[in-house]
Amino acid sequence: MRLQERSLPDPMISAGYNSSGNPLPGAGLGTEPTANIGVMVSQEIPYPGKLALRSAIASREADAEQQQIEAARLSVTARVKQAYYSLASTYAVGDVLARNKALLDTLLKVSETDTPSARRRSRT
Repeated sequence: MRLQERSLPDPMISAGYNSSGNPLPGAGLGTEPTANIGVMVSQEIPYPGKLALRSAIASREADAEQQQIEAARLSVTARVKQAYYSLASTYAVGDVLARNKALLDTLLKVSETDTPSARRRSRT
């Protein structure tokens, strides 16, 4: 459970004054019946069970966010693996093509040296 969500809201403190005829705080205090100075402290107290419910909701939201983070991490990992195997496949295909080209070059050289007169000599 999230402790922050289970805690009470912050208390509020406010100060105020009312003076008669003079704008200074406390002017006429004790002599004028409408002059006063006050301090107010208030604390919001929610209905029983609301804090635990708020905490449970926050915990589930945090779990959902964690699942989204994990899904994003897995997605990135999968894309990196796909890119790696695609690159490895490209290198493998390049190697095969290079070997085939070398083989074709060798065959072309052999066919160029194999003239009709050389074929006649090899038959006899």
